[in-house]
Amino acid sequence: MNPTFASIFSSSKYIIAAVHFLPLPGSPLYDREGGVKKIIQRAKRDAQILADQGVSALLFTNEADMPYVQRLPQEGLAAFTAIVQEVKQNISIPFGVNALIDAMAGHAIAHATGASFIRGLFSGNYSTNMGIIETQGPAIFRERANLGSRTPYFLHNLSSILGPQLVDRSPEEEARSIVENTLVEAFTLPACDPLIFQKVKAAAGGLPLVVGSGTSFSNVQSLLENADGAVIASCLHEDGKLLNPVDAERTARFMKLVRPILD
Repeated sequence: MNPTFASIFSSSKYIIAAVHFLPLPGSPLYDREGGVKKIIQRAKRDAQILADQGVSALLFTNEADMPYVQRLPQEGLAAFTAIVQEVKQNISIPFGVNALIDAMAGHAIAHATGASFIRGLFSGNYSTNMGIIETQGPAIFRERANLGSRTPYFLHNLSSILGPQLVDRSPEEEARSIVENTLVEAFTLPACDPLIFQKVKAAAGGLPLVVGSGTSFSNVQSLLENADGAVIASCLHEDGKLLNPVDAERTARFMKLVRPILD
């Protein structure tokens, strides 16, 4: 396992729990009456529940900002940074940033707030209902180097839920190509056939492989047999719905289930 990304966590297997912000300023569903204060209050509540129940790390994300823009507007970037800065004061576990779908903005937020990693697309071009996404990997790698740091670490999505790559390659072919040509430190892959995980692991040159979506109470144990960790979202939220608040009881049950794997 890559020693840099792995060093974030205190165990060989890890649970990264998503903290989904309410819609940010500039997005169509932003609550102008509640403002950023309301977003901070919700994020603090959710983050505290997740941290108290023993997740390995948090991932701050703006999935409620649909439809996504390829470049996060200034007011959204500023609010995202301010929210993370507020919420992190009350937690002591590592955290990452996923600024949809602007990985360059995610890197800026992560650098300003001290995030350990960012999740995003750092290689390839994708066909989506928001248009063609041209990833910013080369520019981000250079920006990180120019800032004089090897962090935040880059967690690359081998498959995007927004749409397919313009070049048709298998996950293992994509992983092999990225290892040869980029500087990412880990990969995500949706919950799928264990054989695919095994093929990607063999092709990924020892980089960690994290389940990026689709993890549930029923499959988490089997998924972690082949993956190093998992990003968890919907199954920890009220009624199992992605943008609902975190459910303390569901989170407690989930962490009780996986704790023997993490210890």
